[in-house]
Amino acid sequence: MLRPKHALLEAGSVRAFAAPAYEIPSIFPELGRLGGRELDAFDHWYEHLFLWDTIAKRPVGALRLGEVARLIDPEGLHAFESARIFDAGVLRGFGAAVEIGAAWAAPGQLGLLQRALGAWLAEHPGCSKGLVLARTPIDRALAVGGRVIAVREPDGIPVLFEVSLFRFRAEPSWIEARAVHE
Repeated sequence: MLRPKHALLEAGSVRAFAAPAYEIPSIFPELGRLGGRELDAFDHWYEHLFLWDTIAKRPVGALRLGEVARLIDPEGLHAFESARIFDAGVLRGFGAAVEIGAAWAAPGQLGLLQRALGAWLAEHPGCSKGLVLARTPIDRALAVGGRVIAVREPDGIPVLFEVSLFRFRAEPSWIEARAVHE
């Protein structure tokens, strides 16, 4: 069940929410299915930001968020997906970052997804950097202008970007959506 504490903002018939997987058991599987991907073990460690169409009663966009400092534990990086793929030594320097990935959006919803990310960041001021694990077209759109941190071998395609979170926090089109937490 979607609770007010999970609400970030709304625009028209679409509301944005963020919650860990265990708090949204009926919606969680749909986020993976509609995003065209299999859910994995990392999904249970991350928070899920999603757009909910109140008329169609279904998700119309989502992304996965992981606060790096929370995902790095004293025993290692087992909950941090990027550490499975890239050199953990490089990633340890990003403790105040948020990993963003597994993003998808229905046509016309990318702007609202970006604004919802800005609302989430407003509630998490300790996140000073963004790491985008760019595997989907929407992930790559979120990474535009970011600094390449790692490339996929052997083809050299950039897949991990450091991005400025300022552009999500200072999105001028916030005026179009009204914050739920005022």
